[in-house]
Amino acid sequence: MTVWRGVAESLRAFGSVFANANLRRLQVAGLGSTVGSWIYGVAIAVYAYHAGGAKLVGLLYFARWGAAALGAPWIGLLADRLPRRRLMVAADLIRAALMAGMAGLAAGGQGIWPIFGLAVLSTITSSAFQPAQGALLPSLVETPEELTAANAVMNTIASVGMFAGPALAGLLLATTSIWVVFTITAGTYLWSALCLLRIPPDARPAESGPARIAAEFFAGFRAIASHPALRVVVGLTAAQTLVAGASEVLLVVLALNLLHAGSAGVGWLTAVLGAGGVLAGPVAAVLVRGQRVARCFAAGVAGWGVPMILLAFAHAPYWPYLMFGLIGAANVFDDAGVYSALQQVIPSRLI
Repeated sequence: MTVWRGVAESLRAFGSVFANANLRRLQVAGLGSTVGSWIYGVAIAVYAYHAGGAKLVGLLYFARWGAAALGAPWIGLLADRLPRRRLMVAADLIRAALMAGMAGLAAGGQGIWPIFGLAVLSTITSSAFQPAQGALLPSLVETPEELTAANAVMNTIASVGMFAGPALAGLLLATTSIWVVFTITAGTYLWSALCLLRIPPDARPAESGPARIAAEFFAGFRAIASHPALRVVVGLTAAQTLVAGASEVLLVVLALNLLHAGSAGVGWLTAVLGAGGVLAGPVAAVLVRGQRVARCFAAGVAGWGVPMILLAFAHAPYWPYLMFGLIGAANVFDDAGVYSALQQVIPSRLI
């Protein structure tokens, strides 16, 4: 009876999310951003593999995510000083321009390194979108239950994007050229920006003088250091993200070398991640609630690690698909748990 009551409450909360026009627009904008990021992420990985094998794929991912990690604390200052909606629109438009540049370079046969340089810039710019989305979300909800539901919907939609984006990338890679993939990615970012422009402008955060920039830069690190719960959440997220980064390179090698599925196979295998998330989304919406948030988050982190270990113990053609499907399901619990936990324990000014 308790389970069914939870399902009913979850459905009502989901209904309130979609009934809220601004929340709906934010979710659709997030879908456009996620689909675009996955389309181009699959395409650039395949492009790098054909140009220089797994080593070049690893080097590209190291450059992209390393640069994003170095830039994220500084970009986080923008979310504390600029309206969050405006920052998200700017991120979309900049990424659209960078994708158009990559399409032009690829169509003209200008070589891989200029394209990789723009890919790194795109990843740095992308690091502004999701934190701003997470910071904007609480201002658009009316109740704590609606916030939890909005987080679950956001992660379910992210899983839909994780499924649709790679699947579309696989189809495009099998039937068109790499520059077409980049062009379509630019279109998804423009779509996301148009959806965001329909949300009323949010208030600019409180002004702070230049002398406080250094203090603000380290504010997040100090918050983590001073909150034991935050240290646990961030530490587990770091471990999960380390595995996720390795899995992106491993996935390309599995699809091309083990499964011999061709360039499109990278998209299909990545799409399985999203499919697992789509199937697990409704379950997560029921379970990731109240005191279960921490347990579901821990289960999500474990769900990333265990299938990666099991990949080493079987070599049947279906096995990687099954394991990556389980990882996709775990990712929903991981993301919903971490965002719900952070938003519950961190003051708004530090989100």
